[in-house]
Amino acid sequence: MANSNRAVERLYEVKQRPLNNSVIVLVADIDDIPDLTPSLTRKLSRNLQKATNNNHHQSES
Repeated sequence: MANSNRAVERLYEVKQRPLNNSVIVLVADIDDIPDLTPSLTRKLSRNLQKATNNNHHQSES
């Protein structure tokens, strides 16, 4: 899990990745993001939601 320090440490260890290199975290739903990034502001969260909704509507056209 991305919010488990031990799991993230193990990922870096297994991949032999330097700790200063970030990793990509995929989420199933945009609503999962605030749980992974507590410092995410409400405004940014709303903007992400709007962008996701706009992209979804465009792909349906």
